[in-house]
Amino acid sequence: MFPRRSVDFSVNVTLPNHKNRVFKAKNISQGGFYLVTEDAEQLLMGELLHINVDKELCVDEVTFPQDARVVRKGENGFGLSFVGMED
Repeated sequence: MFPRRSVDFSVNVTLPNHKNRVFKAKNISQGGFYLVTEDAEQLLMGELLHINVDKELCVDEVTFPQDARVVRKGENGFGLSFVGMED
């Protein structure tokens, strides 16, 4: 498990259907993100997403763009694990 850092910035997500969406990041760690949305039901557990951020960002040696997998769904968002960092 990686320590999480609270953040507040936009994350560009390319979905499996190649559509792009923008979500707000709630926290980040070396292993992944938690992104806020009201419609997390549209994403499936295990789905592979491509993520990027608008600004230069390096958190705990994580650089972007990255591929990530949906590993958790909550009431207000979903958790992503960077590919290669899954437990």
